Amino acid sequence: MGQASTARDWYQVQSLSGDLTGYLYQQWISPVHGKSVDGTQINLGGSKVYVDDFSQGSGTWFEDSFDDDYGKGTFAITNQAYQVDINARDGGYIYSKIDLTEIPSNFTFSVTMNQLSGTGLSGAGLITNFNDPDNFDYLLLTSEDSIVIGCIRNGVSTTLYNTESSPNSAALPINGKPNQLSVWVESDGETGPNKFTYALNGKAVYSLAFDTAQKYSPTIGVIIWPMEASQPVSYTFDNITVLQPGN
Repeated sequence: MGQASTARDWYQVQSLSGDLTGYLYQQWISPVHGKSVDGTQINLGGSKVYVDDFSQGSGTWFEDSFDDDYGKGTFAITNQAYQVDINARDGGYIYSKIDLTEIPSNFTFSVTMNQLSGTGLSGAGLITNFNDPDNFDYLLLTSEDSIVIGCIRNGVSTTLYNTESSPNSAALPINGKPNQLSVWVESDGETGPNKFTYALNGKAVYSLAFDTAQKYSPTIGVIIWPMEASQPVSYTFDNITVLQPGN
């Protein structure tokens, strides 16, 4: 959950169930830890690995309508953006992903998102560290302007950081306009550590580190998460980029 405010070598920790919290010495922590970041500008330059601004359609991202147990929805390229309209019967997330041919060990993944409509609480953003449908990480910007960072493990969602409960002056979205969400991945696939720095409009807000090596797939995606039942929402995603920072 982050470093203690007065003793920087102690970390506040929480059980996955959320019912136990406390402090552990840094060297005892196994092997994942995170901390809030105060708005440092991340590196959004570098060579292009993947870019899609949807100006020429796509053919890469999923496009279709559905009506199933989850609810109703449409994924479509509209007005040079990737638009997702969802009405989830019980709430819950849905995502769209693509598999790249390969992805470098160090990269930044960014997407510009905008909420078009919806009165219920919802969020949308990007997914990374994707292994399978039950195991991945996510970065959301909610309809209440909170940044939420979390993970799905074995199909169970755990929130790692939420600016509603842990305010961060760097996490200030542009109201009524598109916002850019990014994750900067710095990894050593052989030994670790692997570091994920999450950013809003180019400014870092949270850093998550895995001390041991992680196995990655070259998968990127976007996620939409209606948090209330039967409340239609509509989001667009644009300027999806994967860049490899220069030396």
